Amino acid sequence: MYKIVFIGLFLMGLGAFIWQQQQTELEQADVNTPAQAVESLQAEIKKEGNTNLELLTTQTPPVEPEFYQTRESIMASLEAARSCQQTGLCKANEQDPRASMFEQEKRLVDSLQSLQDLYAEYQHEDPVLAKTINEFISSPLGRVQFKALEMMHQQAPNSNNAHSLITTLGNSYDSKVMQLALKELLRYPSLSEQVDALLMKTLQTGSVYVSRIVAKDITPYLNANNLDAYQALANSLPSQAAKTKLLQSAINEYRQY
Repeated sequence: MYKIVFIGLFLMGLGAFIWQQQQTELEQADVNTPAQAVESLQAEIKKEGNTNLELLTTQTPPVEPEFYQTRESIMASLEAARSCQQTGLCKANEQDPRASMFEQEKRLVDSLQSLQDLYAEYQHEDPVLAKTINEFISSPLGRVQFKALEMMHQQAPNSNNAHSLITTLGNSYDSKVMQLALKELLRYPSLSEQVDALLMKTLQTGSVYVSRIVAKDITPYLNANNLDAYQALANSLPSQAAKTKLLQSAINEYRQY
């Protein structure tokens, strides 16, 4: 009789132990899911009294496989658009010799927009995106260049892309690109000398509309170190030119503060 009772209690205890082990494994599996990985790391760091939170910024949840699959498809579309005039995908039109160019521009812009949307959806940023922006920031197609610049403006500052942008703007005739570029380049104070050289060159030799945009929006770039140089430039420009008046107005506005 006692043996039967003992065996019964033993089996009950063994069952409870196995159940507890299963629950522990499930809890550990849950912690390892992407959504809870960072929370687990935070708890571990706090438990150990570690005040260095660098790990919290580097140990981010992995990107889902769907992201890479979609990106691969978009990059293939970009590659196809890049060579569409050679492959015949962007067909020429005898009545409009530029038809194939406009078709290519549209395909590139659409693919870049899809790439931008993908990275925004996953809140992700990596060298692939930066490299793609760098490649298209110098596109001779205005809408493509503007889209790449727009993507650049939504990412963290990237000095390599900023250098490429400055080089490209030296021969820009697109006032919309220049206007957005002036907002973007404010994020790179370490490149102030290169930016000043670009803006001064544009004011001297740039197209009418681009030079006006620079003169109109130049106030944030003025400072005590370059004010005299910009004033000397204003004095050398045609006094009745719209860009000259806009530049002088910006200089006067700066001096009031």
